[in-house]
Amino acid sequence: MCGLLAIAGEIPAGTEAALEALRPRGPEGRGQWSQPGLFLGHTLLSLSTDVPVPQPLVDDELGLAAVVNGEFYGHDEIRRELQGQGCRFRTGLDSEILLHLYARRGLDGFSALRGEFAFVLCDLRQNRLYAVRDRFGIKPLYWRRDATSLIFSSEVKAIRALGFPLAWDSLSLFQAASRQYHDLDRSLFDGIAMVRPGHFLDVDLRQRSITERRYWELPLRQAQNRSDDEAAGLLRQELEEAVALRLRSPHAAAIHLSGGLDSTTIACLAARQRSDLRLFTVSYPGSAYDELDLARATAESLGLPLQEVRVDAAAIAAHLAAAVVGSEGLGINGHHSAKFLLNAAIRSAGHKLALSGEGADELFAGYPFLIPGRDDAAVRGIMHATGAGLPLDTVRRELPSLPAFFPAKAALGLAHQALLKPEFLAQFSRLDPFLQILQQPGFADAAKGRSELDLSLFHWIKSALPQYILRTLGDGCEMPHGIEGRVPFLDHHLCAFAATLREDQLIRDDEEKFLLRQALRGLIPEAVRHRRKHPFMAPPVIAQPPLLALLRAGLERCPDHYCPRRLGALITALPSLPETELKRWEPPLFLFLSSVALEQGMMR
Repeated sequence: MCGLLAIAGEIPAGTEAALEALRPRGPEGRGQWSQPGLFLGHTLLSLSTDVPVPQPLVDDELGLAAVVNGEFYGHDEIRRELQGQGCRFRTGLDSEILLHLYARRGLDGFSALRGEFAFVLCDLRQNRLYAVRDRFGIKPLYWRRDATSLIFSSEVKAIRALGFPLAWDSLSLFQAASRQYHDLDRSLFDGIAMVRPGHFLDVDLRQRSITERRYWELPLRQAQNRSDDEAAGLLRQELEEAVALRLRSPHAAAIHLSGGLDSTTIACLAARQRSDLRLFTVSYPGSAYDELDLARATAESLGLPLQEVRVDAAAIAAHLAAAVVGSEGLGINGHHSAKFLLNAAIRSAGHKLALSGEGADELFAGYPFLIPGRDDAAVRGIMHATGAGLPLDTVRRELPSLPAFFPAKAALGLAHQALLKPEFLAQFSRLDPFLQILQQPGFADAAKGRSELDLSLFHWIKSALPQYILRTLGDGCEMPHGIEGRVPFLDHHLCAFAATLREDQLIRDDEEKFLLRQALRGLIPEAVRHRRKHPFMAPPVIAQPPLLALLRAGLERCPDHYCPRRLGALITALPSLPETELKRWEPPLFLFLSSVALEQGMMR
């Protein structure tokens, strides 16, 4: 992947500093192009063995210019089709298909793109700019507007480097404090927004007007009455194609491997197509959360090398600030540091490309909160509610069924709000943070007609997936190390197929991801295929000495929205709290530590 910067209007003096801030995303090259009132910049991460071709892409004949972060799959086929229509390509870049698709099909061309991407495309003749983000939000795209300039960037750090100091966005903080996630078009930083997944901004540069447009929506379920065997065979084909597309690179791929179904699936499918893979896994020595034995068994069955990244409380504490600043987001668990260290190890081993299993739970209903009565200890307080929570009565009246994870987020919110200053919360006394979820543009219409199961998945895919799983733990922990992350399960063709499955092919007899498990028979180890879902979580460590020391140091630099007295009392009590209470307080306290790290690392 790469880093992009685009500015329309008055060009600030700090463009070189902004591109330098994006250098970790693209350490192998830098390019820029400008004309009066328009600047495009790019930092390059190349997986090619050839001499890298720099961006921005500029085609004077077409009157187009663009900067792209990401990868377009199936670009060779699209290129041949466009060449047959008379298009002349100047480079071998996958990104160049964007220019010709737009030239031939206009805005409809965006729907032909397949992959993980964010880009800014400028139509120089029509004085229009389009800022586009992929369907699931795998790649970030931030933007800022004032009276003189419109700025787009892959990271907030680049906007700060242009000379714009950062401050908290109070409403986003309130939303994150109440339900972990803020609205999709917001960021944690005042005046900085995000392009929503599956959307683009249409900017009229003459009128300085901005219109948001949607080009994709999560499909409604249109179940087909296939037998389990037929559906499993088709699913296997779709998966094989999604993985194959993401392995089309001369660069050897690394695989994020746990002991779970999803990452093991990617490892086993990839191993059938490439022999130069290396597997990487996080180990929590001595913990029930450790999945090393299963990861080793998979590696041995494939005959592939496995590198173990050992993570304990000291490592979590030591690397938390770097992980938070790298991802520009708030964490709730030590897995934030663990993901950061995993990607550091991948880069240290010489890899720049990594595949992971994110997205399988979203497409195939893998989360334990979707099964009534399921109570998995690893996600108690995160996906399963513990104790009382913020009120959800208004949401219950608005929806035919309550998304299954809402009570857990309401319980987390109630605990977290207890650590905040009353005067901060008083600003939002008239707002219902959960009702605000439903009031986001287009949500009400897009949610219509979805079953109870699909409604839960819809809201998870619109909140936890783009904001936390993909941005904070995914791109945000990969790109600081120059790792291009690819997620085969989040292929929109595979998503369209998943929407044709019956719900009893997703969950059957209290077994999550039923059909996916059927499709993997004979491919992955049986011990993994039949294993219950265990999300990638670090063991509870908040009361261990390294984290206690970090909490006490954080209390001395307490952000203004937190109450030092309440925090201090809780931190003092932590060593004597029972395990159930420690699990309840760990996510809010990690949110506090993340807030301290963001404020100190990006706002000072």
